[in-house]
Amino acid sequence: MKQGIERQIGWLGRGVLLFMASVLCLGMPSGPASADAVDTARERGLAWLLQVQNRDGSWGAAADEGGATVAATAEALAALHHAGVGHGVVYSRGLSWLANARTDSVDALARKIIALEAAGMDTVAAGLPPALLALRNAQKGWGTFGGYQNGALDTALALAAVHASGIVYPDTDASLGIIRNLQAAGDGGWTFAAKSLSSSGQTFPTSHVLVTLSQYTGSTSHIRRGIRWLLSRQQANDAFLDTDTVTTGEIQQTALALIALEAAATANIAEAVNAASRMAAARGFLVARQNADGGWHRDALQTALALRALPAVTLADGDGDGIPDVVEPLLGTDAAVADGWLLGQADPDGLRGLSFVRETLVNRSFAFTPTASGGQAPYAWGLASGHLPPGIALTTATGRLSGTPSVAGVFPLSLSITDTAVNSVIVPGQIRVLAASETGVDTDGDGMPSVWELQQGFNPTSAADASGDADGDGLSNLQEYQNGTDPRSSSADSDDDGMPDGFEILHGLNYLDPADKDQDKDGDGVTNLAEYQQGRNPSVNEAAVFAVVLMGDGMGDTDGDGLPDRFENAHGLDVNVDDADGDADGDGLSNIEEYRRGTRPDRADTDGDGLSDGFELRYGFNPHNPADAAQDADGDGLSNLQEAQWGSDPKKADSDADGVTDGAEVTAGRNPLVNEAAVIRLLSSERENP
Repeated sequence: MKQGIERQIGWLGRGVLLFMASVLCLGMPSGPASADAVDTARERGLAWLLQVQNRDGSWGAAADEGGATVAATAEALAALHHAGVGHGVVYSRGLSWLANARTDSVDALARKIIALEAAGMDTVAAGLPPALLALRNAQKGWGTFGGYQNGALDTALALAAVHASGIVYPDTDASLGIIRNLQAAGDGGWTFAAKSLSSSGQTFPTSHVLVTLSQYTGSTSHIRRGIRWLLSRQQANDAFLDTDTVTTGEIQQTALALIALEAAATANIAEAVNAASRMAAARGFLVARQNADGGWHRDALQTALALRALPAVTLADGDGDGIPDVVEPLLGTDAAVADGWLLGQADPDGLRGLSFVRETLVNRSFAFTPTASGGQAPYAWGLASGHLPPGIALTTATGRLSGTPSVAGVFPLSLSITDTAVNSVIVPGQIRVLAASETGVDTDGDGMPSVWELQQGFNPTSAADASGDADGDGLSNLQEYQNGTDPRSSSADSDDDGMPDGFEILHGLNYLDPADKDQDKDGDGVTNLAEYQQGRNPSVNEAAVFAVVLMGDGMGDTDGDGLPDRFENAHGLDVNVDDADGDADGDGLSNIEEYRRGTRPDRADTDGDGLSDGFELRYGFNPHNPADAAQDADGDGLSNLQEAQWGSDPKKADSDADGVTDGAEVTAGRNPLVNEAAVIRLLSSERENP
């Protein structure tokens, strides 16, 4: 009885999931499409997919239809990732919806794990693989729901999810054996139903099984039989279509068959490798059947599968907004401006919020306020889906997330923002709580462990702060980590020799050996310590440099201004005029300061890095080190040079204190020195009190 109920529910579920084609077009061959035609189809398909995301972040049918929406959303994310789009507002919203989606069936949970892992999320930390294993039956296989009889499709999807999660699964052979045993004895395909002597293969389950088996060893003979059956289903018009009474349509079956053949070819299965020309013809069929609006059958699931069936690429995205440059003109967005939020399904009155990813440590105070704009303020915030880490609470009036988390883990969530006009949007986010022992985690891949970054007050989700110099000692934050020095103290002196660690490392001295303070690295008669105290470079023999220019000029000081005659002659100053307090190069440093610091009074930028000597010394940078121009001392996304050009503070991530970092403001086309909210309040006050 249970098997009969399962089969009925399973088929009904598949009926919701699969798009049923009403007409089978078995016409003339389509032939392979040109590379340009394939590229154009991909660009148009991506544009369509990016525009049809549901308001809650999902794709496809309404969310109350369960597995169908999960499948469409997972495939849409996979399609975007297949084209190199693994970021941006649309992608993040979809990821957040999927991470929080209820997944009762094996199919839905498996697809969820595969998509989240592809996006770099830790599904093990979220407890998803154990939940999937708990749905196995006694034979170590999977059916439609937990404990149901073995099904080839569900077992294949579950094994693919286990493989994606990277967990050790001791029953792999048993589960693979179930799939192999379910292969049809006659034609070599797999079906939705249980195996029988009269079973006839079907493209949908066969394709998924072949993808999974290609990820494991020991199933070559079964894969080859399956590939031969699949190739036998290619029609005269180059589409793939089985002849069972239950079909999924040419587009979906053709796309699935191509994905399976590509996986088998990657596994070096001869039948798939040798089918390259037939695969090209099938892609030609898909390109020819694309709708004028860019989608396939105006269906998110079929469009996503068709995009995945095209060759994988990594499309350029110069502004990093999640819309490839070649797609931006199709959407009316600007390839030079991060305006992906325009696709975020904002309300008619312009209400929108920014997605976020934050990390913190267990038992450490945490606070973050998401960004909202547009609409009619003030806003009301709520938790739309997911869970906050234990110990962290949401302030509904401001959106502020704060508290002290007590449990490590990954917590995907979505926040709702509602304005006074009762319009609302959903904002995806994620908070990851790390234990102090998780030193192997480096979320942004910048070479500095996330735990260390959090302990030092850096952003573990932004690689930009690796090149920053938080204490202005000339060492990047990454170098501080690599050397074990303090990135927040420019005066840290491990060997207590009077020279800071950063100075010693930067100039090739030993920050653990106090003896080098009395040494003279450059042989100019001045000790390393004295060079530091005078603001000079211990690696440059200034006397030798000056000698070349001064040609024997004396060491006297004719005008008694504290500047040696040879220094004044070398740099175009007047030996007969007291110009010590002058600023010949206009860099904000007096001539006497330039002499004491070892910088040039006739060149505003001694090291030629674009930063004036005065600017560098004012903010604790090194006027002899050109590398610090490209660094980002405050980790706000703007280099020190860009900060100087904008006039913003390179040691303050939010110069105008408006809650938005300088880098984010510049990216959005705003001025990092103007607190727009304060200006608006002032103008509003003037209007109310003329």
